[in-house]
Amino acid sequence: MDAVSPAEATSGATTIQVPTPALPPPVDADLGSRLIQFAQGWLDVPYVFGGCSRNGVDCSCLVQNVYAAVGIRLPRVAVDQFNATSPIIEPQPGDLVFFANTYGPGISHVGIYIGKGLQINAPTTGEVVSVAPVFTGYWGAHYAGAHRVGR
Repeated sequence: MDAVSPAEATSGATTIQVPTPALPPPVDADLGSRLIQFAQGWLDVPYVFGGCSRNGVDCSCLVQNVYAAVGIRLPRVAVDQFNATSPIIEPQPGDLVFFANTYGPGISHVGIYIGKGLQINAPTTGEVVSVAPVFTGYWGAHYAGAHRVGR
């Protein structure tokens, strides 16, 4: 007989298997490295609200373009990226980190986690794509969680 999982419930002689929630697979280290490499290629590009080119980019287009470079399609807007991905507790390099109540209510900003508490993001008008802390300072005060893209 197979091993019984903790998610099983027994009622009399009938055993009912309760499915365990599926977790997103861990980020493949190679994929995480590739995502970070592509994100680094955007460093110093100016932030432009609604921008989606090397002349100027916003946070969600940065994420969309970096993931597209490895063949993964994501929605265009941060809140839609949040809704299209799965929440996780411990971000790994390449995961997305989301922030709320920045320029508007709710999920309003996204970055790419690069490890050691840091992200690459397109922050705000007058700044450029750069590396910034996730869990401290301004971004830490607005941190809304990490999500993983289903691959």
